[in-house]
Amino acid sequence: MSAYIVDKVHIDLMVSAAMDTNKGQSSYAFSYYNPFGIDNARRRHEVNLDTADQIGRMLLTENIRSVAFRYNDTDIDNLPGPIDATRPEDYVWVDHHIKLDPAEVAHLIGCYEYQTCEHDEWHTSDAQAFCHTLREEVLGNLPGRADSPWGWSQSDIDARTISLLNNDSSIRLVR
Repeated sequence: MSAYIVDKVHIDLMVSAAMDTNKGQSSYAFSYYNPFGIDNARRRHEVNLDTADQIGRMLLTENIRSVAFRYNDTDIDNLPGPIDATRPEDYVWVDHHIKLDPAEVAHLIGCYEYQTCEHDEWHTSDAQAFCHTLREEVLGNLPGRADSPWGWSQSDIDARTISLLNNDSSIRLVR
């Protein structure tokens, strides 16, 4: 499996996507909880304008850590990824003023996870907790999710079929 350091813009968009989950809800801020935490410090991490740089640094650090683990015979300046790679200590979040749709956010997370899961501690990392929570938040806000069955049964399938028949005159039952 190959891996590379993602572009700084990729990290910026991940942080922005987390902050975008609370638009219009002044009392809510996106946060994630890592039950393992850094040095076993179990705490909730909020993502907002005050923490954006810190969260971006954490994401970038974890990505570099993974790629360095994968290519352990390569020095950091020669790891696969952008030529002008940002070092974590120099990372500053930039708002690119675009809002990604849920499919784009899911793809953004998927790419990042693929590039960042190479080392043994990935599953207990803050980056993994961030990605898991962001994916759940984005999927949880999809249109129709709140109205869909939690556990499907035959009656749910029947109700869906009847709804389709009532809303589409081109569908005809064949008996």
